[in-house]
Amino acid sequence: MTSSIKACPKKSPEKSTKPKPGSDHLFKSEDGFVVGIVMIFFLVFTTIGLSALKTGGFEKLHAARYYHKSKAFYRAEAGLHIAIFRLNHVSPAAAAFSNERMHVYFDSSASRLTAVGFSGSVTDTLFLTVQPVSSSGNGMLRLAPNGVGAKNTFLSKSDGQNWQEVDEEETDEHGSFIHSTGRAYQTDLYNIEDPIAIPLPIDSISISYRVVPNPYGNINSMLRVGTTDYSGEAHAIRKTSVFMTYVDFYQKNPLTKQPWQWSDLTDLQIGVKAKNTVRVTQVWLDVYFTDTGGTRAGGGNYGISTWGK
Repeated sequence: MTSSIKACPKKSPEKSTKPKPGSDHLFKSEDGFVVGIVMIFFLVFTTIGLSALKTGGFEKLHAARYYHKSKAFYRAEAGLHIAIFRLNHVSPAAAAFSNERMHVYFDSSASRLTAVGFSGSVTDTLFLTVQPVSSSGNGMLRLAPNGVGAKNTFLSKSDGQNWQEVDEEETDEHGSFIHSTGRAYQTDLYNIEDPIAIPLPIDSISISYRVVPNPYGNINSMLRVGTTDYSGEAHAIRKTSVFMTYVDFYQKNPLTKQPWQWSDLTDLQIGVKAKNTVRVTQVWLDVYFTDTGGTRAGGGNYGISTWGK
């Protein structure tokens, strides 16, 4: 009996996967690439998150500053209203006062009121110049636009009738306005309500208009008597964060050079003229007349001439 022994095949030695010295295998291998990508995304999103937190801090700081700036402005404006009341009902000396919210000063030689409002560490200053309406009168009648006048070149916010954008009795601020555009002057004129004739002499009339914040341009009021146009004081307006009200007085009819008569008011148009980017939210006419009831004891009879920052 014979047996056979088969030889087992020799196993070939396994090739080493270790990189040889000087090999660039490490640079070609993709082992661990996911970790690298994850680290990159981690750094990117960490940077974005930190930036968002920093931006949020700036927004909070800006909101706080805006709050105090607005509060200081409205306190200064309130101070002017109180001063006007004291000026007309008490005495010129009483127009100046001070408290923890506002300081108000009255320069009688310049007929100028200055109010400083406080909120936190923020202050805001407004001024107002006054003008005696008459030595004995204290009546006033307000007339608003009620129709299109001889000129209509401004643009309106709602693409409707321009006079309807500025005729409100109580200003709606940004709610409605007209605006100019371009370097050439544009003019709007409006018919006004016919007044009920009052059997008292007229002392003067005034045209007022209110300008929306962030304008840049030039503006003045317009008065049309018959077919003749008259311009009020010109104002160069630069960007501001507050509403500005301007007033132009006419002691006499500029056409006749005579004191105003009630019949003159039925032939008037009022408006504004401006260039560049100026927005106007309100235009109106005030008629001041002598009240036979007389003046208030101790006070005067002052109307607002101009006011602003």
